[in-house]
Amino acid sequence: MSQRTAVLLPVFACLLVGCGMRGAPEAPPLAMSDPALCAGFQAQLSLAPLDIRTEIHDDWEAFVLAKPTVDPLVIHQMAFAATPEGAVESVSCKLKGADHLAEVVGPEQVIDDLSCSDFNREIFRRQAERLQAEGVTLALDPTSLHFVADELANRGTQWLDPMPWRGVQRDAGGRLQVQAKGMISPLRSWTPIPRAWKGMFYCHLVAPEYARALLAGEATPPEA
Repeated sequence: MSQRTAVLLPVFACLLVGCGMRGAPEAPPLAMSDPALCAGFQAQLSLAPLDIRTEIHDDWEAFVLAKPTVDPLVIHQMAFAATPEGAVESVSCKLKGADHLAEVVGPEQVIDDLSCSDFNREIFRRQAERLQAEGVTLALDPTSLHFVADELANRGTQWLDPMPWRGVQRDAGGRLQVQAKGMISPLRSWTPIPRAWKGMFYCHLVAPEYARALLAGEATPPEA
């Protein structure tokens, strides 16, 4: 490897994964959410039981720089509000991808077709079921929501901008649409970054608390 190539590779890697992003984008307002949320979704990627440790972040830069590991299996979670002192609106999960989990539990034990949008659907479904079990009349029919395909980022700087992610918006027809933002870094990608930075599955999701508030009529849906 030439000296010039050796210098350029870490620079290129940082552009892709967003290392050293001090103050860019500006640190969004923080909030608290279900601490087991991301671990629950990580567990769904494997048919075999997983020993998952979740690091809940309250420091923006630490979360930006954090990378999940597969052995031990450590993932990262952070929740955000739309405004300072506001209620939690979104949760970001940094998970290990099914392709990297396959090296631990075996390729026949992983589920490799789940998307961040699938997790959003589950969040709204669970909250609707809980509200109905509590005898709460839903102010928003969950079947009226339009779940659209994930917006996919191909590098960390894209995944982290804009923040916080606004996962519920109105489309051109005025219908409420729910969209997650994801980033997948395949384990066998050609990208010249360290192997420890591959095999990632990142999601910006609607916080369960926000989904519940929307369904119960305690939060006002966004305007068009």
